[in-house]
Amino acid sequence: GHLADVEGLDEVNDLELSGLRIAGDLSAISGLTELVTLHLKGTEVTGELSALAGLVKLQEVDLDSTAITGDVSILNRLRKLDRLSKLDTQITGELPHSGEEL
Repeated sequence: GHLADVEGLDEVNDLELSGLRIAGDLSAISGLTELVTLHLKGTEVTGELSALAGLVKLQEVDLDSTAITGDVSILNRLRKLDRLSKLDTQITGELPHSGEEL
């Protein structure tokens, strides 16, 4: 499948795609403003972490083993984010208010 298939699902608050054969750019979900949890572990999703910067309701994000890149400081304004997992990625930095797993 392709991540772009979820574009326009404005009311989605939990997106669990871990381990599925999903590809595409992370920017495809930048409009899912109701998103609370995002699990993309082990997918072929690519793109910049900045695509999540406007998703202010995010609380839990799992990007382990993806090709997503960027610095987590771009997510500093996501005050509800309390778990960020980014093992085996090109994501750098740490969130001071997050219980991220490194």
